[in-house]
Amino acid sequence: MASGVPEHEVWAAADAVLARGERPTVERVRTELGRGSPARVGQLLEQWWEQLAQRLKGHALLPELPGEVAQAFAEAWRLALSHAGTIAEEALIEQQNTRIAERTSLTQERKLWEVALAAAQADLAETTNKLIQAELQLAERQGLIDQLAAEVVDGRQQRDHLQAQLERRDVELDVLRTDYSVAQVHIRTAEDRAHQQVDQVR
Repeated sequence: MASGVPEHEVWAAADAVLARGERPTVERVRTELGRGSPARVGQLLEQWWEQLAQRLKGHALLPELPGEVAQAFAEAWRLALSHAGTIAEEALIEQQNTRIAERTSLTQERKLWEVALAAAQADLAETTNKLIQAELQLAERQGLIDQLAAEVVDGRQQRDHLQAQLERRDVELDVLRTDYSVAQVHIRTAEDRAHQQVDQVR
């Protein structure tokens, strides 16, 4: 016999699972036992099914009973097993329906998230385009500001140059006025002398 959980414990656990109206499976028997490897339990469970067939026929469990009683008991076991199988199938169908409903819900939720993601990506793209346009406009305006600043500097330089020229012209004008005044003094002096000489000649 292979090492591990004893076969009588596995069979007893399978009987307990079947008595609850559930179909004995490897996982249910292991849960009932609280231990045992899947391979070991699976091997012994196959033997249990073989023994169960003999037990239902009344050869192993009830050899001392009359054939009709054994057959009736076997029929009761068959009905119980069929009922357990039906319950198990209904539970399996319900579980499958639950999974289908969950999968459908997850699919719908995924579609909603995909729509929301697409909308968010579209908003992001639009915002990015607006940001790029704003940066281009800002760069253009900055270029105009730099151009105006350069023109202001050039205008100030021209103003300073014209101011210097004006100041030089003012100085030159003052010199010319002084020279004009001196010339007028000389002319008046000359005229006075001329008048005096005329008077003397007379």
